[in-house]
Amino acid sequence: MKKKIMTQKKAVFYILYKAHKENAEQFVPTWKFVGELHVPEIDEWFMMSYKCPTNGLEIYFDNPNLLERRYVSGKTGAKYYEYRFSPNATPSNIIEKELIEFLSMIKR
Repeated sequence: MKKKIMTQKKAVFYILYKAHKENAEQFVPTWKFVGELHVPEIDEWFMMSYKCPTNGLEIYFDNPNLLERRYVSGKTGAKYYEYRFSPNATPSNIIEKELIEFLSMIKR
């Protein structure tokens, strides 16, 4: 059995990375960080729990200048954050070693 690679934090990073590749201007709401996620680059399925937005978004605080966020009000009146990679972000803005290694896996 192969060792699992994914973590809650890597799942959030992956979703932000994919959104950035599709549209660099796009913000991703935190509620998109819950549910099943398939990462074809490493052939792994991962379940993002309700804790994923909280645990995973440590990325914002642990890697200054990597992400932007904005506080929004949804159609139901719910208030939450949306995140995206900063317009000037580069891989050198990633401080955490586990995310640097993960980026090299998914960029192949």
